Amino acid sequence: FEYELHSGNNLISFPLNLDNNTPGAIFGTDGPITNVIGEGVATTLINGSWEGSLGTISPLSGYWVNSQEDISFSISGQEIENPTYDLHSGNNLISFPGLYEISANVALSGYENMISGVIGEGVAVSYIDASGTWEGSLSNFQPGKGYWVHAEVNIPSFRWGGVTSDYPFPDEPGEIASNLFFTNSFYYPTDI
Repeated sequence: FEYELHSGNNLISFPLNLDNNTPGAIFGTDGPITNVIGEGVATTLINGSWEGSLGTISPLSGYWVNSQEDISFSISGQEIENPTYDLHSGNNLISFPGLYEISANVALSGYENMISGVIGEGVAVSYIDASGTWEGSLSNFQPGKGYWVHAEVNIPSFRWGGVTSDYPFPDEPGEIASNLFFTNSFYYPTDI
C-alpha cells in the first residue's frame, strides 16, 4: 500500500493487518515523520525512539501523522476481512478499509439516523434529511485515509457499506463503477 504525505499533518489509516505494527517499524526512527496522534493516544519521535501512549498502530483507527517534508512510503500486510468498529456516541477517529474508493451514499447506507456527519482531511459530508442523501465535499471514501465519524448513538458493530450489506468492496476495480454516486453540493457538518 503506497502513501504520499505532504509536509505537515496528514489524516491517514493503515487498512492492512501488519506483521509489525509499531510506530518505529512503520515510520522509522530517523524522521521525517515525528508525531502520530490517534483518538486519545499519541507518540512523538525523540532522539530515535517513539515515546508516548501509542505503542501499536491499529488497522481500525485513523491517525494524524506529522511529516517534516513531503515523503512517499509503503506498507505491506494482509487485507482486513469484514472489519467491524465499536463506535461510541460522539466523534470516532477510524480507518477506511478495503482497496478501492466507495461513495459516501454506499459506505454509510443504513446509518442515516445514527451518523450525522464525517470529516476527513479537508473534506466533510453530512446527512441531509430533506434530500435523503449524504452531501458535502466528501463524495468518496478512500483507502488509506482516516475519518472522524460523528455517531449520534453507540454503534457496537459499525461496518462500512451499511448495516445489512455484506462487505461491499469489489474484487476488481471495474466493479466499483456501478456503486458510485456523486454529489456536487457543498454542505458541511455544523455539530461535529
